[in-house]
Amino acid sequence: MSAELKNRGYQRAKGGVLGWYKPCGNNYIVFWFQCDKWGWDEGWGSSFTIEFQISLSKEIAAGSFTERERMTRMLGDHDLELMRQRNDAVIKSTDGFKENSLKTMEMDGLIIPISGKMVSTEPYQRNCDYWFNYYTYDDVGFWSKFFIERVDLCEAKIMQLKGAGH
Repeated sequence: MSAELKNRGYQRAKGGVLGWYKPCGNNYIVFWFQCDKWGWDEGWGSSFTIEFQISLSKEIAAGSFTERERMTRMLGDHDLELMRQRNDAVIKSTDGFKENSLKTMEMDGLIIPISGKMVSTEPYQRNCDYWFNYYTYDDVGFWSKFFIERVDLCEAKIMQLKGAGH
């Protein structure tokens, strides 16, 4: 992924968070990967999200919340469905799913997982915060390709937050 991003003008961001930035007029487009705060689960894997910002700073998370957006909130219906299908396939491939070790509870009429991950029963909705599930290296490879194929779209969408141009 690094070579693809370098070809698009990105440089690695400094610090302990995996991220990149590139100049965009007087601003910078910055994005970074945020891992699940609960880390890796042997039975269920983990997940991550990708957040974009456009600001005067090339530092990760330096922009205000009005200058930031998660990648999944910028995707259209087709991409959200591809994401849902892959997330469900990842969940179904886990030992936790195969061993039926999901634990849930009901809250306000909704069934929510308290241990493990649930496959979706509905299409993903626009403007919602979904995370990318992974359990194997193949999952990470899939998400890497998914991201690279949509980075231009995300750049265009994040620039709209400030009306920024190249």
